[in-house]
Formats: sequence, C-alpha cells, structure tokens
Amino acid sequence: MERNEIYILNPHYHLRNDTRRIVMFSKNRTDANSSSNWYSFIHPLQALMLSFFTFERSLEENIKLLNNYFHCQHNEMEHYIIPFIENKELLSTRWHGQEIVFPRNVLIRASKESIYLNLQPEDLVCDNLDLSERRLYEAPLSITLMLTNRCVTDCCYCYADRRSNIGTKLSTKRICELIEEAGKLKMKCVNMIGGEVFLHPDWAQILKKTIDCHVEAEYVSTKMPLTKDIIEKLQQIGYKGIIQISLDALDTKVIESTLNVSEEYLEAVKRGLILLDESGLKYQIATVLTTYNANIDILMELYNFLTRLKNIVTWSIVPVHDSLYPKVENFQSLKPDSEILRTLYAYFDDISKQSDFNIIYDKKVVDKKYYLEKGGAKNFKDSKCPALNTNLFILPDGKVTICEQLYWHPFFIIGDVSRDKISSVWKSERATYLAKNIWNDIRPVSTCSRCELRKECFESNNRCWADILKAYGRENYDFPDPRCDYADEMKNYIGY
Repeated sequence: MERNEIYILNPHYHLRNDTRRIVMFSKNRTDANSSSNWYSFIHPLQALMLSFFTFERSLEENIKLLNNYFHCQHNEMEHYIIPFIENKELLSTRWHGQEIVFPRNVLIRASKESIYLNLQPEDLVCDNLDLSERRLYEAPLSITLMLTNRCVTDCCYCYADRRSNIGTKLSTKRICELIEEAGKLKMKCVNMIGGEVFLHPDWAQILKKTIDCHVEAEYVSTKMPLTKDIIEKLQQIGYKGIIQISLDALDTKVIESTLNVSEEYLEAVKRGLILLDESGLKYQIATVLTTYNANIDILMELYNFLTRLKNIVTWSIVPVHDSLYPKVENFQSLKPDSEILRTLYAYFDDISKQSDFNIIYDKKVVDKKYYLEKGGAKNFKDSKCPALNTNLFILPDGKVTICEQLYWHPFFIIGDVSRDKISSVWKSERATYLAKNIWNDIRPVSTCSRCELRKECFESNNRCWADILKAYGRENYDFPDPRCDYADEMKNYIGY
C-alpha cells in the first residue's frame, strides 16, 4: 500500500441501492483476481466509504476526505480502509451480529485505462436497514427472457413446456424496453433462452440491446447447428459472453434416439462447432447424461473430439433431471443409476487433470439427501434458491413466473410485463403473497400445515417449488420440500 497511489473500487464490482441495504455484485466474467458471479448485502456506510474510491484521487487524499466526511480524527479512517486494499481473500465484517462478506480485491491500483464512476454518497443512503432479508426489495438482480418455446429438436428428456400455445408474443420493441429498464435498475444481466434463441427473427437485435444497456446475457444456449451467418452476427454485435452448445454424444443412434432428429443433424452440429471454434468466440459444451449415453466409451469419443478444438472453455456434464412436462411415460428410465454416475465421475476426475479445458460436473447431485434436513428450509445446506429472491423468468407472451421450470403453471404467474414494469411485477401483490404470506394458506392435506416451523420455513424462500411439484404432483405446491425430515415419501422419486 502506497499513500500516493490511486486506488479505485474494482471495476468488476458494482453497487446498487436496494432501499434498506446496498447490493454489491459482480458478473460472471471477471479477471482471475476478482470474485466471479458475486453478490452480497453491505452496510450503506461501507458502500459510501467505497464510493470515495470512484474518483481520480490518491489514497492520501481519500483518507483525508473520509476523515472530514465522517468527522474522524487524523487518519482514523485508514484503519477501516486498509483491509479492503488488494485483499487476496474474502473479507468479513459484522454489524449487529450479522456477517457482511466482501469479495477479493475490493480496492485495486488504478491504471491508465481506469474509468472513474464518480459515485455520489447521496445515491447510497438507505433507511430502516435490513441485511438479513434474502429477497431484494426494489427489483431482481437478473431476469431471463424466454424468447420462444419453439425448438429444432424434440429431446426425450426436455424439461421445457413446449405444449403451451403462445397467443400474443412480446414484440421486439417491448423486449428492448424491458432490457432498457433492466439497465436502469442496475441488474447484473438479462439472459436469453428458448426453446431455441436463434429461431427468434430478431435475436441479434435483442442480444445487442443487452450489450448496449450493460446487462449483457451471460450465455446463449443452443441446440441449433450453427451457420456462418449466425456466427458473423454474434461477432458484429460484439457479444463477449459464452455460447453454450448442447452435444450429448457423437454416436448417431444416441442422438437420433434422444433428440428425435434426422441423421443429418449430428454432422451439421459438428460443422457448426468447427466454424465456431475457428471464429475465436468463447463457447462451452453441455452434455446431459441419460441411460443412452452414460457410457465411458461414448463419452470418451466425445471428449477426444473436443480435445481437437482450440477455443473451447468448458465441458459441462449434468445428469438428466425430472421434468414437469415429461415426453416419456417412464421418465425414470432415462436416469442413469447412481453407481454408474459415480463410476463416470471417478473417470472424469482422472481426465480433468490432463485436460486443456475445464470439465465441470457436480458429484453432489448423485448423493443429494432427502428426508434428512432439520430446522426447515432456512437451514438447507444446498445452494440457495434464487426464485422470488433475486431472479424472474419472463415467458414469450410476457407472463412472468418465478422459476424457469414452472413455465405457465397458473399458481406461480406473478405478473405480465406486456403492460407492467419489471419493478412493478417484482413488488406485485401476487409476488409478495408467494414470498411472504402463502404459509397462511397451507391446506390440511399437507404435512406442513401441522408444522410449527411453517412460517419461518416458507418465508425463507428456499423451498424448491419445482422439486416439490415433481415429487408430489403439480397441484401440491404446499407440500414439504423432499429434503425436509418431515417430508412425505415422494410419489415420484426425483433422485438417482
């Protein structure tokens, strides 16, 4: 630390006023020294302190200004600032017993290319402080736009609702207005999915809008064989995110059986992938494991093909999970046995050590425990559910639901952005009811109705609605999460 140096708030980190606290977040593309896909709630005074480091001033100047602003004695503020300067590890502080965690390298040395945001202290003032409520007050941190539910494949394991007929679709003009609103709300990103994104006639215009409004889609997932035209459009609009190509095998019989495509499809996907590799755009491969391809020989054939590509970033491998809209009568027949998955993961452990690209697979999925978690959803050890807390899902007709797996399920529709703002839907009566008041209306048929933890459990917004419906039926939204130790035996076992 040098007092004459200029230190600035790491440009990968953003501050957003959420009325009763400040949200500090980063996007998924950061440098190796910053925390990727980060968000946490921080005290407004901490945010205010950091705002002083968004101007072209030396550390010495900022210390003096902070001492004056907070009416501190000579250099007293230095004690609070030093831990944030080029911190190599996560930084933790406490306020009224509440832990506040900061990412790595909060304040870094400025460079000649640094941009100074000039954040004003008055923009970071909050009332009635609350650092514990998981649900954002003003608006979601990100939204997902489902541009269409049309696709180029007919996957047997698809979890999407492709049966619902869409009446009036959101116009491109309205979609762009929503993206502009997301930018003004300082969202992290606006993601785009399908069906098939590239089947929307204005996909390039919409994706470009997310870039212009600084809410660039983090990834675009596709099963469509890429063409020179699609790749050139991606380059022309300046897309820097990840393109995710779904590819489950190089075995024609596997592809035809699982995706219900013609025999020409696989070769077209491979040609498109080679074009993409030559373009220099970043991309990853996503493979879904089913009983058709959960085989070492089949997967190694795919791996050997991927090793010949130059610009692949990641190979993501996930086992198929249950669908609320199954295309096959016995969905369980598509799910690999847990022992087979463990054998494959052990094999991936070995090859990932020598691979030039990342191989991502979650071994915890296989060993996920049910009927064992105590103390209600607030204490579940798995990752926290973003539904109703940080994310919204916008359907092609403008209807808004809380989770991408729930689609047009009427119970979870909380608004319509064809006529309302994103922020209005987020704070709508229906959204508030699902987030805070549904525990009052649990039906007697549900075990939760007799549980003394039901208020705290439901208000934690950490029950997986999709898993509950998959396990107990589409009408049983108020049943326990199958992880809970009070949960009934699942009618449809969702594990492996």
